[in-house]
This record gives sequence, C-alpha cells and structure tokens, in this order.
Amino acid sequence: MAIQNRRNNPCASSARLGRITIMCLLVLSFLLLLNGSAPAAYQKSRTDIYHILVLHSYHPGFPCTETITEGIQSILSGQLPDIHIDIEYIDSKRHKDPIYISKIVDGMLHYKLESRTYDIVIVSGNEALSFALDHRSSILKGIPVIYCAANANLEKATSLSGVYGIRSKPDIAGVLRQIRKFHPNSRNVVVIGDTTDSYDYNNYLNFIDVAKSFAGEIDFDYWNDLSSETIKQKLTELPKDSVVVINGYLNDRAGNLLSFNEQNTLFRTTTNLPLYSFWDIYLGEGIIGGPLTSPRAQGKAAAHLALAILKGDEVPTKSTSLAPHFMFDYNQLRRFGIFPGSIPGGSDVINLPPNNFQISKGQFWFALSILVSSIAISLILSRNIMNRKIAEARLRESERKFRDLSQQFGIILDGISDGLSLISPDMKVVWSNKSTETFFNGTLGAIPGENCCKLLYNRSSVCEDCPAIKSFATGERVESIITTPDERTLEVKAFPVVGATGMVTHVIMLASDITEKNQLLEDSIRTGKLASIGELAAGVAHEINNPNAVIMLNSEILKKVSVSLTPILHQHFAANGEFLLGGVRYNEIKHDLPFLFSEIVDSAGRIKRIVDDLKNFAREDEPEAEGIININDAICTSARLVGNAIKNATDHFQLDLCAEMPLIRGSLQRIEQVMVNLILNSCQALPAKDRGIRIATVYHPGAGECFVTIADEGVGIPGEYLAKITDPFFTTKRTQGGTGLGLSISMRIVRDLKGALSFNSKVGEGTTVTLTIPVYKEAMSA
Repeated sequence: MAIQNRRNNPCASSARLGRITIMCLLVLSFLLLLNGSAPAAYQKSRTDIYHILVLHSYHPGFPCTETITEGIQSILSGQLPDIHIDIEYIDSKRHKDPIYISKIVDGMLHYKLESRTYDIVIVSGNEALSFALDHRSSILKGIPVIYCAANANLEKATSLSGVYGIRSKPDIAGVLRQIRKFHPNSRNVVVIGDTTDSYDYNNYLNFIDVAKSFAGEIDFDYWNDLSSETIKQKLTELPKDSVVVINGYLNDRAGNLLSFNEQNTLFRTTTNLPLYSFWDIYLGEGIIGGPLTSPRAQGKAAAHLALAILKGDEVPTKSTSLAPHFMFDYNQLRRFGIFPGSIPGGSDVINLPPNNFQISKGQFWFALSILVSSIAISLILSRNIMNRKIAEARLRESERKFRDLSQQFGIILDGISDGLSLISPDMKVVWSNKSTETFFNGTLGAIPGENCCKLLYNRSSVCEDCPAIKSFATGERVESIITTPDERTLEVKAFPVVGATGMVTHVIMLASDITEKNQLLEDSIRTGKLASIGELAAGVAHEINNPNAVIMLNSEILKKVSVSLTPILHQHFAANGEFLLGGVRYNEIKHDLPFLFSEIVDSAGRIKRIVDDLKNFAREDEPEAEGIININDAICTSARLVGNAIKNATDHFQLDLCAEMPLIRGSLQRIEQVMVNLILNSCQALPAKDRGIRIATVYHPGAGECFVTIADEGVGIPGEYLAKITDPFFTTKRTQGGTGLGLSISMRIVRDLKGALSFNSKVGEGTTVTLTIPVYKEAMSA
C-alpha cells in the first residue's frame, strides 16, 4: 500500500522546515548551473504566441471550476514560450434559467468572442460544451475544442471533427462497495442531490441504474432539490446506521446556492454519520473517501491534449478516459474505526501523522552533491540534445524550402508547351517535362533513363547531326531541325550546362513542334501558286481561243467545199477508176469524207466550250456576277471540265438529273467550282475503275430546296476525320499534293448561298455528299 500525505500537518513543522531548506539549496544549485551552461536558444527558442480560451459552465470560486483551472495552468505554464489564456464563465450553477443561458449568456459570449481568434478552446461542464458545439460553425469555426467534466452530448461531440474530450465517469458502484465493506451493518443510504443541474441530474440517473444491482443489500433514499434548512432538519432525524452520499450542491429556501464551505460546515456540524461523495474536492471536508474523480486531473489531461494539438503531435484518440483514483482521509478512517490496512493498495491518504525519519548532515551533503552532479550531467546532455534538435530542425526547414522550390520549378517547367529535357553525357534523358511525353505520345515508357535518339527516332544508336552531341563537343548552343518517325517537324535547341570545372556536364534540349507552322507556310505558298495557275489558265485559254476560232471558221468553209466537191470526185472515179486522194484510195475514203469536216467542226466546238468553261472557272466573281441559274447546267459544265479525270477514274459515271429543276440564285462560276471539287474528290476516292460515281438532283417543293447528291463507291472517310474535312488545310492527301482548301472553300461558298453541305461515309463502302440550295423565290411562285 502506497500512502502519500497530501495535506500540511502542524505537528511536523520541524521536519518540514528541513525539507524546505534542502529544496531551496537544490533549486539554487540548479539555477546556478542553468545560468552558466544553458544555451540562449533554450531560454527563447521560438516566438509563437498561442491563445487559449477556457470556458467554464460554473462561476469563479466554485471548487470544481477552480481546480480544473489550476490543473490547466499547471501544465500549460512554461511549456511553450507564450501562451495567453482567457477564462470565461457561464455561471449556470447559480443561474439555471434557460433564458438566461440561451439569451443573455449566449449573446454576451458571442459579443466578447466574435472578434477574437483562438488556437484551442477548453470547456468544462455540460453548458460550456453545449455552447461550443452550437457555435462550431460561427465564432468557434475551425478551432479545436477539448471538453472535460461533462456527462451530456458526449456522443455528439465525439462524432464531430476537431472535438476532443476527457471523460471521467464517477465510480458509483465502487463507492457503494466501499460503503458495504466499511459499514456492513448500515443498510440505509441517503443520496442528497440537485436535479436542476444537468451534470448532477445525469449522475442521479446513473446512480439509480447502479443501485439496482444492490437491491436487497442497501435501501436507498433520494433527497433531491431540498432546501438546506430542510436537509439540516432531516439529517438530525436519520437512524444511526445510515450513510450519507453527497451527489450535488445545496440551495437555501430563497434559492441561493450555498458556498462550498457553508455546505461542508452544514454536514459536519449537523450529523455524525459517515459521509461519502464521488469527487476529491470533498476529501478533507468530512467524507471518508473511496474511488474519487479529480477535476484537477481532468484539467491537466485537457491541457496535455491541448499541448499535443498545438505542437502538431498525433492524437491517438478523440476521447480519453480517466479512471477514478482511491483516496482517503486518515482522520475520518480513524474516526469511524476503519483500519488503514483495509483500504485498496496504491491509495492516496491525506492527514497522515508525520514520521520521525531523520538523516545526518553528512548524508544530506553527500546526497546533495550526488543530486547536483546528476543535474549538471543532465543539463550538459540536455544542451547537447537541444543543439542537435535545433540543427535537425534547421535541416528539416532547409529541406522543406528546397522541396517547395523544386515543386514550384517543376510546375513552371511542366507548364511550358515545348518539350524540355536534360541530357547526360551518355545521351540518356535525366529529366523531362510533361510536354516531352506529349511530343513522343508517351509510347516509349518512362522517359527518364531512355536514350534521346530512341525517343526521337526509336533507334538504339546515336543519331548523326545530333545537336546534343555538338553542344557537348563545342560547349555552345546548337540548333537543328529534326523530323520524327510520325512525320512531325521539331526545332531542337541544345544548351550546354557547364559545371564548376568548366566542362559541359549536361545539355538542356528544347524541342518545339513547328509542324503546323511549316504546314501553314506551305499552304500559303500553295494557295499563291493556285492563284497564279488560275491566272495562267485564263491567259492560256485566251490564247487557245483565237486559233480555235480560225479552225472553226475554216472548217465550216471546208465542209461546204466538201459537199460541192463530192459529186465531181464520184464522176472522176466512175470515169477513170481508182485514184489516190491525200495518199488514201478514194474508194476507202469516199464514205467518210463528208463526216471528216463535221468532226473537225464538232471538235473545235468542244475546244471552245472547254476554253469558255475554263475561263469562267478561273475568272474572279464580281458582285454583279450572281444571277438566276439552273443547277443541272452547272453540273453538266462541271462534268465536262473534269471529263478526263472521270474517264481515268471510273467506267461507271452516271448523271441522274431531275428534268423539272427550278432555278436558283447564285454565281454559276462558284457553283461549278463546288461541283468540280466534289467530283474530283469522288474520282480520287475510287480504288478501281469498276467502282462508280452517281450524281443526282431532286427538288422538294415542300421544303423549297434543291438537293444534289454526289455518291461514290470509294474507300470512304474514317469517322475521326469526318468532322475535320471542311477545316482549312486539313487533308489526308498532302503527299499527293492536296492542300486541304477545296472543301473549306466549297463550304464557305455553299453557306454564302444559304445552303448546306453534309457528308455521310462508311469506310470501304463509299461517301455520299448532299448539297442543299434554296430555290429562287420567284421561281417557286412561278
């Protein structure tokens, strides 16, 4: 049994004086050593200021409130350099009106706290805990809350984030077992309590539940909410075999709360019966003792938890339970004839008689020297440990700053749209940004550690004309143009990284994709060439038209001459027999002679039509060029213009034109340009001449629109390309000379006509293009 004297005893003043003298000497030695060896960083190692709010349910001066405050301050004092503690009181023990708490106190605290900022809030009692939970989303938002000395709303508190607690439930069963053990002949237990206070009321309910297990052994009588005068009278009437249990505080007839001293004096002076309670604040005031709950211990536990949170330590559980501790009053044990050896082992006992143990001066100074030496060694070790911790803290801070800086640089470099890589002397990629993965489609695995030539060319050997190799060799910036296996063009710049020795240790390669830039330049040049070709075609057509006009004129004359000459040649043949005409026997040519000149005239007419179509196609439109046209005529003209391409592409070209097509308003040249482009695209899509092309026109009177469909049996267009084919410069035939402008220009022309151009294609089956043009309104009315 460990026995500890926890209260001053006047009988032991001389022994206590000696102990005080020893302690003073020890403290003096400690301060001298500390002044000489403690580093400055130990005295003030940080400048953080922490603000802690302590909110009590009860009023200042109330024993439970004061002991909790003492416990908190005993832990927080000196633990961190600067801790400011604000203490507020709800005063619910003296003012129990719900309106007072919900209106007056709530408003007052809200007014006082809304402009303050705290790092931790510690609450004691049910009312303070309720206030903290109710204001978690307002004035206490985001602030950790630690509760103690509460027995209501605990499950709700535990379920909330940032709320921690110290639970210490009174050991009612333990106290009752202690009563049965110390007073086996006492069957009557009187429980004095106050159900108007939520904490005492919950204890009363717990008492009733526990009392059920003692039925038949103890008779319970509950005196709740009685005035102090009534209780005083009833105490004098109790039988001598009774035991009194204090479960709350008393009020007089006027409803005024008795002070702690007044209440204890009432019990001590009114009755000689054994007194028990559940809290250690009554120990030394008349109770015998037992398993007691300590408000001070709860305050200390809450403070320890607050320190852990402030320091960033891990909190293993949100709710910590404190078991009651056995404590007894030696004077009361002796008063009721209870043998001290019968109390549980490890109990604390107050008011013990002093012992007469003395030590000699020699023993004292020897012990003091050992103590001072131990303190000196401890301080030296503490200093070394502190210096090491300071160095470790600085190292961690340096590492953190380096990580932050590295992360920031990484974000910046990954945000660059160009590929950026760091190359080692053995041509390995040490590091690369995310854009590098985009350049190489992420198909080569993890880029760091790969050979740069494998990334660019998928080769295992070093490439010729590599800018990185040149930069390593010359130590200068090198630029190069590289074409990747997927036909993208990269502008690669190599920048040397020079080390402390003056040698190139690495090379930074910056790769910019200039494929689109080059394509735009090529498309611009090609567009200029097309414009020049158009002008040249117009000039050539003009030059062809002049001699062709002479051919047509002379052919007509020769045709007439042939008609007149035929009878004469027949007579000559009949009279003289066979003769040669232009090296051909007359008998073989006489039937074809009338048609030769007709064919020349027809061919010259075809030349004239082709030249006229070519001139009209190449001529730039003017605003007045729009007119009323027949879409069928435009289709026929377009088919003649590309007749040679049609013959080379297919043996199955079909025109299915509606005979009663209404007129449309637009530019004949522009519509022909659209049709020529669509027909040529269909011809180029045919894989063999046995595949066909069909052009059809349909008129829908209800819609007031003309529909032209160009259907081919070609290779079709993949779905991923179908939405892009009208984009400028998009083409899948760039290697065959495609510009990507034809369908883009055609779409623009059709939209200018307030029409539409749609595409329906299946790979391997063919493509159908539908051209929709609104009918000329006057033609519809006609």
